Amino acid sequence: MDRIRAAGFGVELIPGALALALFVVWALTEGGFEPTAWYPGALFVAGLLVAIAVPLARRAPLPPRLSLLAIAAFAAFTVWGFISIVWADAPGDAWDGSNRTLLYLTVFALFALPAWRPASAAALLGAFSVAIAAVGVVVVVDASSSADPTLSFIHGSLAEPTGYHNATAALLCGAVFGALALASRREAPWAVRGLLLASATVLVEISLLAQSRGSLIAFPIATAVYLIAMPQRSRAIVAALPVAAAAALAAPTLLDVYPAADDGDPAAAAALDDALRAIGLSFVAVLGLGTLAAFADSRLRPPEGVSRAGRWAVASLAAAGLVAAVAVALNATGDPVDWADERWEEFKAGEQEGTLADSRFAGGLGTNRYDFWRVALNEARDRPLTGSGIESFAVDYVRERRSDEEPLHPHSLPIRIVSQTGLVGALLFASFLVLAVAAAVRARARAGAGLAAAIWAGAIASFAYWFVHSSADWLWAFPALTAPALAWLALAGRLEGVDGPGGDPKPETRSRVGALAIIATVVLALAVASTALATSTR
Repeated sequence: MDRIRAAGFGVELIPGALALALFVVWALTEGGFEPTAWYPGALFVAGLLVAIAVPLARRAPLPPRLSLLAIAAFAAFTVWGFISIVWADAPGDAWDGSNRTLLYLTVFALFALPAWRPASAAALLGAFSVAIAAVGVVVVVDASSSADPTLSFIHGSLAEPTGYHNATAALLCGAVFGALALASRREAPWAVRGLLLASATVLVEISLLAQSRGSLIAFPIATAVYLIAMPQRSRAIVAALPVAAAAALAAPTLLDVYPAADDGDPAAAAALDDALRAIGLSFVAVLGLGTLAAFADSRLRPPEGVSRAGRWAVASLAAAGLVAAVAVALNATGDPVDWADERWEEFKAGEQEGTLADSRFAGGLGTNRYDFWRVALNEARDRPLTGSGIESFAVDYVRERRSDEEPLHPHSLPIRIVSQTGLVGALLFASFLVLAVAAAVRARARAGAGLAAAIWAGAIASFAYWFVHSSADWLWAFPALTAPALAWLALAGRLEGVDGPGGDPKPETRSRVGALAIIATVVLALAVASTALATSTR
């Protein structure tokens, strides 16, 4: 422990690293979607939380009030989910859904209770980005070397490792911002910054193989959040330029995989080999350039006048790029009102039969989501206070559907919460989000403008991506996506400045922490019992 502290890390790094390892394991096992994958993980996370409760009670100061209130609101939402089993159409599914929510509560508490030193938070955020990039590379290499590469694709879109192309894109895109944030900072070791930048490039490029239209909306929004939150935005923009340039150069080759995957195994194999080669070249180029730039950045300190001129130049280029992007978009869409109206009608029309286009990104918006949402919102209208019960959508949709699909989830987190837990659940979950974000905003005020602020920006942007994308998809069902997103939100609310928390807590504070630890242990004992019982009855 003393060596860990001497290196600038806190003891929170140990349970955090173990949880991160679990997230990566889930990523490799279909996103942790199956109960056989996430139930054992839920017990593991519960054990980690119990393990840190004792040292927290003995030595740590009480977490900020906002973080505690966020945990309490999330706990109340979880309890309400368990209560909804009483009126759910499928009590067994509702029990599984409630236990999954309990898992997410445990993950959030695990990262929200301890204070996070910048070194510990940076180590986890960077390691997660590199690990997910490695997972993506393993998936593409495995598909390329397979006798039938199309097994890793669904209708031309890369589905592995989660089994669902939108979830795969979310897994990769959500890990980009931590890597970018750390790669832009002098406080990070220069030898690591190049690897982080190359990992971000790999994440972006492999996400293009998934051809997720949801990412086209969520990623720009999360990028805007990232740039707004980042200190020294000019540095952040300059650091991201090699990633953007490499992805733009590789994009035509990567997008060729989509139509080839529908043309048969030989065509798919050849296109995938070309894509893998492009990804490898991008990785090597950005790794070399990023490492050299980081080394120079760690040694050189240009005069203030030069730095100021550079910031103005970057800001001008960014503004010009934004204007050009808007002009191109307007030229491509024509009247934006008419374009939006056409897309809405297309969305309402549902999924249409047709041939595979050259790119799913350029395809229409016709899916059956509108019908999913119609049925779910009808359930919310019929039971506005209580909802229809957790995980009850499958039964409701089969009864009222206008398509031939049989989805388990309504493909929207807000609609899921409103329709399945009613007004009560919606208010509880909204309270949790408001309190957790408020805790993060308050922590940002203490972070200053150094490494802690950059970590904060990367963590918040990752959460923002997950939240936006999950608002129109069923990402909640994938622990490999939801658990890290909630962990980064919790960490952002407990991120300390350079010095971190100091001194021992006052006796009365220690007693309050002790009471908190006892309550947490009792709740977790019930959680373990519920999870273990559900596992034994499967």
